[in-house]
Amino acid sequence: MMHKIILASLFIFPSSIATAQTRYGSCQEKAQFYQERYESSGQVKDLVCMQKAMERDLQDSSRYSCPNSAQYYQTQYEQYGQSDDLICMQKALEKELQ
Repeated sequence: MMHKIILASLFIFPSSIATAQTRYGSCQEKAQFYQERYESSGQVKDLVCMQKAMERDLQDSSRYSCPNSAQYYQTQYEQYGQSDDLICMQKALEKELQ
């Protein structure tokens, strides 16, 4: 279920709002940090920060090194459910579509 929430959230919210503050602060950690906190605490504030971090991380090419194919990251995400793999999958897709 969590995987579907993360995947859907990537494409629902426009990334142009990635730099905006949230009611919970600026959410400066990587998305994976907030994902793990959300999974353990169930607090909406961590879900909000995870979304903000994912938006920011998709725009910032320096935070992630994603040398593999989109298929590789999709497989990793399906196996482990890590938002880091989802971000790399999106970045790899963008490269592959160019």
